[in-house]
Amino acid sequence: MKPTIKYGLISGVFAGSWMFIQFMTGVYKTSFGSIAGSLFYILLLFCIFIGVRETRDKLLNGLIDIKTAVGNGLQVAAVSAVVHALITYIYWVWVPSDFYVYLVDTVKQVGAELKKSPEEIAEQLEQLQENLKPFRQATLTIFNSMIPGIFGSILFAFILKKP
Repeated sequence: MKPTIKYGLISGVFAGSWMFIQFMTGVYKTSFGSIAGSLFYILLLFCIFIGVRETRDKLLNGLIDIKTAVGNGLQVAAVSAVVHALITYIYWVWVPSDFYVYLVDTVKQVGAELKKSPEEIAEQLEQLQENLKPFRQATLTIFNSMIPGIFGSILFAFILKKP
């Protein structure tokens, strides 16, 4: 299996599994919850680095140019994004969670603290409901995976290049 596929799968499965763990255990309600999502990005960047390095060392005899390195890094990010998005979609369709209730309560609480009108709060709740649709969440997952993937691929291409 190509290193880019292997490390993209590892990253995507980890991200999806981590998402399940966070939501099913309620980690998002704790102080750790604010940084818990960042673990995925750290692993994604690590997998991009390892995937590009392994491609260079094992498939390309230790030589890789910037264009090839960026392309390989983007492959890792793309595979990871698609796997993570599929798991995200499945989660939001089939797995019940009190996350939505938590978000609704938070919107109401913050709205009351900011002295927002009931109409403003109702509008925010409507937007929240729209944003939590499974397809929207899966699409956002792809976007949120590819943006750091692009930057990581470019950065690691310069670090790992050996023309």
